Amino acid sequence: MSFKLFKSLLFKSSLIQKEIDQEHKKAWPDRFRLIKLKKIRLLIKDKLHNIIMNGVYKNEKRIKKKYQGSFKGKYQPT
Repeated sequence: MSFKLFKSLLFKSSLIQKEIDQEHKKAWPDRFRLIKLKKIRLLIKDKLHNIIMNGVYKNEKRIKKKYQGSFKGKYQPT
């Protein structure tokens, strides 16, 4: 996980919230579109919550140090 991912999820969540607000302002809001947008927003919020609760950013240095030599192949943690 990187800070860019966290930041992009926050940005996407705010964009979806704006779309939800715009849909509510319509004379006849599409309930199915609202439900779909809200589900997407909740999925993003769950991902953000999991990132925070798993301590990815709190323990990032410790995790990198612990597993630095155990990655094989193309992927290397940065």
